[in-house]
Amino acid sequence: ICSPNTAFSGIFSLRPGNMLIFKHGNLNLVSYFKLSFQNVCNDSLQTSIEKIQFLLKDSVKIRLHADVEIGAFLSGGLDSSLICALAANQSENPLRTFSLLHESKNSGTLYHKKEDAFWANKVSEQYHTFHTTSSMSAQDIADNLDNILRAFDQPFAASVSTYFLSQTAKHDVKVVLSGDGADELFGSYLPQQLAFPMQNFTRMKKNAIPLSGMEASLLQPFESQKDFLTHIYEFSKGNEVLLHYRMLNMTDDEKALFLSDSFFGNYSKDKATLAQLREIFALLDGKDVLNRSLQYYWNTFLPDQVLSYTDALSMAHGLEIRCPYLDYRLVTYVASLPGSYKIYKGQSKYLLKQAANDLLPKTLIERKKEGFVPPIHDWLPYELKEYVTDILSPSAILKYPFLNADSVLFLLHKYYTAPSEN
Repeated sequence: ICSPNTAFSGIFSLRPGNMLIFKHGNLNLVSYFKLSFQNVCNDSLQTSIEKIQFLLKDSVKIRLHADVEIGAFLSGGLDSSLICALAANQSENPLRTFSLLHESKNSGTLYHKKEDAFWANKVSEQYHTFHTTSSMSAQDIADNLDNILRAFDQPFAASVSTYFLSQTAKHDVKVVLSGDGADELFGSYLPQQLAFPMQNFTRMKKNAIPLSGMEASLLQPFESQKDFLTHIYEFSKGNEVLLHYRMLNMTDDEKALFLSDSFFGNYSKDKATLAQLREIFALLDGKDVLNRSLQYYWNTFLPDQVLSYTDALSMAHGLEIRCPYLDYRLVTYVASLPGSYKIYKGQSKYLLKQAANDLLPKTLIERKKEGFVPPIHDWLPYELKEYVTDILSPSAILKYPFLNADSVLFLLHKYYTAPSEN
């Protein structure tokens, strides 16, 4: 739910970078920080990398100051591994690091994301950290979901892995460093990867340049996926708002199928999500299509999704998380750099990868991002089937007037008839 909106009528949340001051009976909203993508820095690519190295190192150093022992989450991916490397090099004592595996017994292997675990151990060995690896299972989800829900103050949807990772870490430390914010700062998600290729693809389509005549370099890293680009173009016609709308899990029309008409009224006619996206994009000041995409994620997905659930799930165990990538000096500088530096010749997170070159193995830096999410598509058809069908039984759904019971049950039946196809 994009702030300042909440799930409750008449109740609003405070936007990042704002203070609400109550004085002499009056309320005043004061903005103390707003990240702008409008200022364009003319630093060379190499200078940019060197400045990022300096700023990130100092950001980690500052966040190591505490009266208690500080640890770090270590997933085995680039973002957290780089933070661990910088923290271990500047920590007075050996750093404690924490990883989480997911038990996935029905997928032919006991653990999901074994490559992540392999590289987490490699980084731990390289920097001599005290490393702890724990695991979570589908049954853990079922057993703890009530407690997880209590950590939130409004409806939410996200990975809950942080809850179990924090549960382990809290036994050894009170504060951990995390890699949150790197994706939204340096360009990692699919909409950002599509930004320049779709801009070039749209220009070529509108100028009637045949597909065979397209220069592959303009479509990197999708130069061999022209059918995919065509599909995205047919939906968005190159419009930035519609491109990001297409990347959401559900459109307004799809959401309306599962919401009760009597409760939500004309929701589907209002096109609420699409309208909100248009309002957000109208206020963006990024100079190029990639920076506008990053700014959209910075203003919405990062604070209202990633940081929101990370904070809720970690503080459920009294664990504080600090995010070096969100140092105001670093984000202000990176926001001023052109998008062509951030995704360079089709390579996402190029600046961060170059900054990590002297600290991490090249194979780790270049490996495909996996994401810190459980194997839900392994669990739903098997280990969680009984739990899900019980939670979404006809009698249970009818308790909730905001849901269209027929649509929910239809989706449930369709999924369990052929789970591999849905």
